[in-house]
Amino acid sequence: MKVKAASALARQWPHGVTVEISAEGFLLKPKPKPRQTWTTAFKQKGASDELKSLRGLQNQFDKEEWEW
Repeated sequence: MKVKAASALARQWPHGVTVEISAEGFLLKPKPKPRQTWTTAFKQKGASDELKSLRGLQNQFDKEEWEW
């Protein structure tokens, strides 16, 4: 009965932390702030450019009709 009550409490915990339950006890971790990991993600994404192979391609329109 205690395990069911503890897991229900963990799912409903409203105080800005996540609760992990294990045999050793409860582990409280702060919830990540929105956009907290965006800087790291953008830096990593820059290292692997998916469009790199397409950047130098030109088509007939680019060569003949496009004016800068």
